[in-house]
Amino acid sequence: MAVIEFLMDEGVDVKLLDYLGNPADAKGMATEITPPEQTLNMETDLRIGEGGEVNRPTTYAAMECSMTLKGISNQFWEFTSTAQAQRKELTIQVTGKGQDRYDSTSTVDVKLVMKGYVMRNAFYSSISAGEKSELELSMGVNSITQQIGSTTVTFEPALKKYEINGVNQWAW
Repeated sequence: MAVIEFLMDEGVDVKLLDYLGNPADAKGMATEITPPEQTLNMETDLRIGEGGEVNRPTTYAAMECSMTLKGISNQFWEFTSTAQAQRKELTIQVTGKGQDRYDSTSTVDVKLVMKGYVMRNAFYSSISAGEKSELELSMGVNSITQQIGSTTVTFEPALKKYEINGVNQWAW
């Protein structure tokens, strides 16, 4: 079984789309991307006839993502600032390659699409003499699609959508 690891290198293509779908290129700017975790909240309770407390799923936790950049274009800055001020949704698209951990000659295409609202726009918030500054964008994520090779998983909790290759697995 292949274990795919994302290769964060200069070949990674990062695009930001505004709420109308207009793109702002961020290729070569992103140094770190932290995708959201899909966490199912649990509630512990005891019901009649059960021998002890049981964890039961309740809701999904709110998702957040962040991206660290080593520079920013005027267009990227305008997109994120406008989206935050107008409370408009943005889309971050990340495409690149994944490599099999156990077979370095085997690679697959990897794509990550996150949609949500800008929570934190910390551009040039901390600058030290003699050091290059880093910029950070944090978003609340409402929808995430991850594609690794031929497998696509889409998660949108507000729409009760957890699709794997187009089939909704949301069963409860």
